[in-house]
Amino acid sequence: MDSPVDKPATSRSRRLLQRLKEPQWRLARIPVGATLTLGGLVGFLPLVGFWMLPLGLAILAVDIPVAGRLLRPLTRQTRRLSRYFRRRWRGPRTGT
Repeated sequence: MDSPVDKPATSRSRRLLQRLKEPQWRLARIPVGATLTLGGLVGFLPLVGFWMLPLGLAILAVDIPVAGRLLRPLTRQTRRLSRYFRRRWRGPRTGT
């Protein structure tokens, strides 16, 4: 159950995300998403990482449909890897 301390932070972060989806933030979203995507492509360098690629695509997907299509296979692969490692580290799921 959520504690009262967690609720304001959750609603605050939800409001921030909703605000960032508004049309007037488009001029900020596109350069930030492009920068994160490009940073993800050179993820082997220090201070940047491959985590930046899906985050950049997720930000760009709000405005550019092609980015959303590129993000879908990454999301599917992430879910598959998550299930694989969860089974491997914790054992097979039980019916609880």
